[in-house]
Amino acid sequence: MKYENDEYLIDKKGCFKKVNGKDEKLVKLASPIFIVARYKDPIHKKEQIIIQDQDGDEYILDSSILSSRNLFKLIEMGFSINENHIKELSNALQDARNSTVKSSFYKGVGVMSTNKGTVIVLNDLHFSPSMTEEDMSQIICDNKYDLMSNGNLNDWLSMFKEQVNGNVVLELVATFGVSALVTRYLFFLNEIEFTGMIYSLTGQSSSGKTTAAMLAASIAGNPNKGDKTLFCSWNATKVGIENNVSSNFGVPVIFDELSTST
Repeated sequence: MKYENDEYLIDKKGCFKKVNGKDEKLVKLASPIFIVARYKDPIHKKEQIIIQDQDGDEYILDSSILSSRNLFKLIEMGFSINENHIKELSNALQDARNSTVKSSFYKGVGVMSTNKGTVIVLNDLHFSPSMTEEDMSQIICDNKYDLMSNGNLNDWLSMFKEQVNGNVVLELVATFGVSALVTRYLFFLNEIEFTGMIYSLTGQSSSGKTTAAMLAASIAGNPNKGDKTLFCSWNATKVGIENNVSSNFGVPVIFDELSTST
């Protein structure tokens, strides 16, 4: 990843100011700071940028971070900065920011419509075949769930074959999980009139309801209790419950212990 103009150079070795316009004479301004994307926050109407360090770690920050007054805040994130040339660093990064194509920001997960075409947002973005590479590079989506694969598909299929296949109830529950994305896509195509379904698993205590629900959610992401996982609880405020399912357009979510709901 590299940015360069007549005055500045940013590459894997760092951020530099050119002296007398000669590339071989460089003054180091900071460790590598790459601006990989920029977009306007649709809620607060502020421009935000995504910066990346030399290890590939990314940070979402307001564009105001690039002012000479705020650049020091990058030090606590692990970046090294030459304080004697803070204004030059600010100019270099703002030039790099201005050369970065502004992306469109979308909040949600599942099947979504963008100004470039249809996108399926899961752990990765899956684009409509009609979209060009340039279209794809200009779309950023915020996914609030933990949808990172844990293990591999072959292991999951082996588990399904050994422990689920042949058990009608568990097969049905697995279908519930798959139906989340399918029904949303059918609604998107105007093939059906409802956006999704709610399934209620009932039965005696310790009969496997929670485990079955976790099977359904495992199709899409992390089904365990925890932050940003697909395992939620009815024991929450109305606002909290609504936040857990807002901007969800095709991912199954579990709500456990209905008896705790008011």
